[in-house]
Amino acid sequence: MWKEDENVERCPDCDVGLVPLHLMPPSAETLLEQEAELHQTPPEWRKRPFFDLGRGRGLLIGLALLGLAGFLQPWFILKKPEIVILSGFRIARFFAGWVWAGAVGWFVLIALLLTRRSIASLRGVRAISVFFASLTLCEILVLANVSPTSKIRVPIEFGWAYGLWWSALVSALGAIVAMGLGGALPPSTDPKSQKASDSGTRVVRRSRHETLH
Repeated sequence: MWKEDENVERCPDCDVGLVPLHLMPPSAETLLEQEAELHQTPPEWRKRPFFDLGRGRGLLIGLALLGLAGFLQPWFILKKPEIVILSGFRIARFFAGWVWAGAVGWFVLIALLLTRRSIASLRGVRAISVFFASLTLCEILVLANVSPTSKIRVPIEFGWAYGLWWSALVSALGAIVAMGLGGALPPSTDPKSQKASDSGTRVVRRSRHETLH
């Protein structure tokens, strides 16, 4: 009726305060509809808070962050013919590009978990989460089998640094946690199923003198 730039605060006819529609609280009918919709939605499909870290979601995100931190730590120490310390990042950048897969897997896993806010959706990404979490461990196993060897007149001496074991341990733990992502399904709250369950477990009392057939 009135434009926003007119700054009308009260109705001139009934002297009732005027409030923008988008600032009004929801009506009783809207609240009832929302409550009915919530009851119709199965518990496993109900959206949980964004910062809810239960059912393995927060633990797996934390492991993914630790995995990214481990990627930047020293993995490989070359002692002969010269001293060179290589992190996972430097190995991926200068020597083996396929090592990027582990870091990319952690990044994708974090984004995947942040967008999954129901129990059913978390359970639905268990398999792909195990795959992303285990990428770093698979890379480390391959690196251990293709490590440099000494050649004629070029002795090579090397060792594995703490960052490698850190990353391998985090990757293994992440794969284990991902297997149980989402946890078990919650019990059903459907009134019909509850009544059926109650009727199925009802105890029938019979008289002591009644004949059983």
